[in-house]
Amino acid sequence: MVEELCPTCGHYHEPDSEDSWVDYEGYRFSPPFKCMCCGKEICMRQFAFSRCCGSCDVGACQLGSMAYRPVAAHAQPAWRSGDRAEQIAKFAEATNAERIE
Repeated sequence: MVEELCPTCGHYHEPDSEDSWVDYEGYRFSPPFKCMCCGKEICMRQFAFSRCCGSCDVGACQLGSMAYRPVAAHAQPAWRSGDRAEQIAKFAEATNAERIE
């Protein structure tokens, strides 16, 4: 397979296949993978690594920067409320993830 520059993570690797998936916290996530912090589309490798886009992963999250630059921040995704398990369940529902046992 030919490696291409991935626009979502900025690295060279083969494109995500349509049948790729990542199991996390009792859910099976499949493309398109989204950042659990801001909702930006990310590649499978980045999702498997941290479930966040590169910016959110290194602390440059726009949500985290709201206190410093409110006009530059995006709206908080609907799944960013409640406890951790509730957030993951809301995120899974928003991204059509499959519940696994």
